[in-house]
Amino acid sequence: MKRIVFLIALLVPQFIHCQWNLLRYNNDQQSIMALADTNNLVAITSGSARFHYSSNQGKTWSSFQSQFEYSWFSDAHFPSDNVGYACGGTAFGNYSNVIVKTTDKGQTWDSVSANQFWQTGSMTLHKLHFFNNDTGMLAGEVGLFLRTFDGGVTFEKVDSTVSRNVNEIHFTEKGKVFIGVQKVLPTAEVRYTIELSNDFGNTWQTVYSDTMSNTNGIDHRTINKIQMVNAVVGYAVGGNGLFLKTEDGGKSWAKKILQPETNLTALSFISTEVGFINNAGGIHITYDGGVNWQAQKVFPLDIIYQIEALNERVAYAFGTDGIYKLTDIGQPNSNGLENETNNEAIKIFPNPVHDKLFLTGEMSRDIKISILNLNGQVVQQESQASSEIDVSALSAGPYTLLLNDDSGAKKLSFIKQ
Repeated sequence: MKRIVFLIALLVPQFIHCQWNLLRYNNDQQSIMALADTNNLVAITSGSARFHYSSNQGKTWSSFQSQFEYSWFSDAHFPSDNVGYACGGTAFGNYSNVIVKTTDKGQTWDSVSANQFWQTGSMTLHKLHFFNNDTGMLAGEVGLFLRTFDGGVTFEKVDSTVSRNVNEIHFTEKGKVFIGVQKVLPTAEVRYTIELSNDFGNTWQTVYSDTMSNTNGIDHRTINKIQMVNAVVGYAVGGNGLFLKTEDGGKSWAKKILQPETNLTALSFISTEVGFINNAGGIHITYDGGVNWQAQKVFPLDIIYQIEALNERVAYAFGTDGIYKLTDIGQPNSNGLENETNNEAIKIFPNPVHDKLFLTGEMSRDIKISILNLNGQVVQQESQASSEIDVSALSAGPYTLLLNDDSGAKKLSFIKQ
């Protein structure tokens, strides 16, 4: 134990200027977070459609129950400081394809539309993005793809092809929008693409395309998030560690796979060089445009799904346990490692493994052990530090063992046979 304490003491200075601290405990299954500005935050509860609002950077909160109980809200966006939109719906409750709107920074929300598009077979809207207060696009199930030019008074379909599954929407300037699209091919493969329109969705061109096998009917590779930092440089992330970068305004994208190939759902750059993603359940930062990545300290430890950074001083993250705030962006570590690997003495065997996975080396008693699948989802957790983990209940395939304590994170990959 003395060795572990000494190791933590050595590593703390690397993280002291870049710690994320819990701001609001997630006691009612909040599903999404949105920022109106540096002070105003909104969190929306899954299932119950309860809205939570803070006007002072999360120090205090007020809440109200919306009329759309049992609806699952999946996305929210503020195109300006005052105006914001959120979307969701459910196949099991009273409201499908729900769209709501706020004009007071998120303090109150009004219904824009509900139960309008169920004839298409879509029950939920899962993605939206607005260019300004009036112009935006929304995506739903089975190819439902909408746009509005009047703040939601009217909607029109953009492309009703049922094979099109829009996973991400990102406006950059007037008329210019990127979407992430997934399509299952007759060859049992999945094609995932980034498509670009310069005329609000009237015409499209494919600017990135790739395919992968559709293993057991599960689509592992998608474009989950796109962000153009300026007119030239932009980034995108997706499943299986997919990280893309463009330096020509989105006409072409360079591909990189970040280990340990988990499902990257969060992406937020504050400049062309400095940005955040979620990887292996935690938060990673780059200071050089995605060449190198460093793990950041999240306290208490959590699985992160969403990151929203406004500048070098104001950034928030949403995880299983709640909402976190970054105290200071800090500076890059001198080693510039792409994947933070603390607890270096810890190793695992056998690999591949059938039933029992063994850990060797000294571990802190406060260590948190999680097992993630290829989609970055936590499929197993250990309640306490253990040198023996029963993985017999896991399906065959690759996994990531995530070890987290106050010194940081270590990721170890293994195969379950």
